[in-house]
Formats: sequence, structure tokens, C-alpha cells
Amino acid sequence: MQYRLLWLALIVALIGSSNPAPFVPATVSAADAVMHAPQGLELGQVVDDSGRIRLTDEVAARMVEAGASWIHVNFRLGAFRNWSETDTFGFSAISAYDQVVTTAERHGLAVVALLSNEAWQGGIAQWQAGSAEVDNGTGENPYLGAFVEQAALPLMQHFAGRIDRWEVWNEPNAEITYLHPSNFAWLLARVDTAIRAAGLTGIQIISGGVSSVQNANDVVTPASVGADYLRATYAQGKAVGGWEAIRATSGSYPIDIIGQHIYVDGYRRTTRATVEEALRLVHEAHLDGEGSGGSLKPTLVTEMGWASGNVSEAVQADNLQIAYAAIMNTPFVESASWFFMRDEPVAN
Repeated sequence: MQYRLLWLALIVALIGSSNPAPFVPATVSAADAVMHAPQGLELGQVVDDSGRIRLTDEVAARMVEAGASWIHVNFRLGAFRNWSETDTFGFSAISAYDQVVTTAERHGLAVVALLSNEAWQGGIAQWQAGSAEVDNGTGENPYLGAFVEQAALPLMQHFAGRIDRWEVWNEPNAEITYLHPSNFAWLLARVDTAIRAAGLTGIQIISGGVSSVQNANDVVTPASVGADYLRATYAQGKAVGGWEAIRATSGSYPIDIIGQHIYVDGYRRTTRATVEEALRLVHEAHLDGEGSGGSLKPTLVTEMGWASGNVSEAVQADNLQIAYAAIMNTPFVESASWFFMRDEPVAN
């Protein structure tokens, strides 16, 4: 019943049955509006820690039935030591994800790839090292260097022509995955540089989705939705991350799409005004960061949802429709992925 409710709600939202009045922020002109794309879904772990592939034909078909046209895939090592070794399970991690991508393709689902902290072995002290904020550095450290050279670049090369959108890092402003803005700025710059050096074309980099942070009163502020963090990332990129040199060479800072996670009103029915405000604040931080001569980057909501342990199925369905109504009428937002297709116990 839960699946049916969510599928029905998603389909209703996708066809825009509520026909709400458009919300057009003053900072976005009609010429700057992006074309709304079909929406996405997330399964959770597509390859679990035992090496079992969870994206089956049955699951992919259900995603299509729900109205999704793309799947957000977290490329995680799990129990594998690296992406090429075959000692752990008798096959490599990259070959397992080959099967995942092939299944998605077979059902007409485009893959939007996520390179989170789970794409390379390490811990928070390693990926926060060398920051400008704490260590008077540039954001560079050995972990992030290995992340790019041994995870991000090999995966992008392997799936070239099959996956063209890669989200770099996951919720860099969240406590357990936190990167200092200088670390995040350096990482985005290094990925951009590596892609160009490798001659990879057609790849778009999504800045790791800044996440909403629930506070006691569920008030949406620039801090709570990650807008302040995005501003700090732009500032550190320009100050110590080499972003100005990248823009001088390529015409753009090392972000093609702004990633955002919408987790607002986590314990109650939300409103369109709340979702629209969260989107607007992050978008305006991006515009401020780009400054004069910058380019408008669309927002992609790579995660959005309400935990089934916190609200009822009815509120989940209401919030899904409310949020999609807001998203599909916000000019700078291209698309969104619902998190999850079904409950994910591993994610609590």
C-alpha cells in the first residue's frame, strides 16, 4: 500500500494536477529559466556491502511505472578495497556498477551519478585536512587527491558516453560528511582540471548537494538550507582554490549544476512557500558567487523526501505533491529526485 500511495502521488505531481500559479523569483528573468526535465527516483544502495546488486529489472520497471526517467546512483565501494580489485568477491566494484548502469539503460533510466565520501576509503579527519579555515592551507589533502585520481576520474572515464552528470561529494555542509568550504572548493577545481586534462567532453559537474538542516522551529534560513555554505565555497574557491584561473581558461567556475537536497519541515506537512524559499536562498547564493560575468547554473534537487518514521504516509504523499508543485514552477530548477523509492533501513 505504501508503494502504491507514493507512486500515485508521484504521478499526480509529475502531471501537475494542482495547476498552481507560477513562482518567479525577481532574480530570474524569463530568458534565464531552464527547461523542466522529467523527474528522478533513488533506490538507496544499488550494490550492498555483500556485493549483491539491488537494482534488478523488477525494481527498474517499478521506477519507470512511477513516472521516473532517471535514477540517482551513489557509487559506493562498500566492502571493496578499491574500484578494480577482484579479491573480495571475485569481481570488481566497477563491474558491479556496469551491471547497474546496464539495467538502468535497459529500462530507459538515465543515471545521475553521485561520488560521495563512500566512493573512496577514508574518514572525516582525512578529507578535512589542509583546509584554509583550520590549517591555513588551500583545501588540498592526500585523501581528496586520491579521491579524484583513483575514484572520480577512473569512473568518469569508464562510463564516458553512458553517464554525463556526476555529483561531486554528498552534503558537504552536513556534520558527518562535512568538508570545509576550502576543501570542497579545491575538490571541485581538481575534478574540473582532471576532466579537461583527460580530454573528457560532455560531462557536467553537479556541486555536491547542500542539505537542509532541521532546527527546533523548522525555520528556513540561509544557514539552514546550505546557502551560507555555498557562498563560503565560492569565496574560498576564488581566494585559494584557483577558481579564477579556471574561469579565465574555460569561461566558467568548476560547477555546471547546483546540487541541493530538500529536507524541510521534517516532522510535519510542508508548504509551497517553504520549499520555494529554500530553493531561492541557495539559488541567490549561487548568483552572488558567480558575480558579474558569471553564468546561470540550474539547480538539480538530487534528494528530497520525508522519513516514514517521522510523518504518516498521508503527509508523505501531501509533501511530495506540494514540493513537486513548487519545483516544477520554479524557473531555475530543472528536476528533482525523490528519496527513496521505498524505505531504506540502512539509511535509518
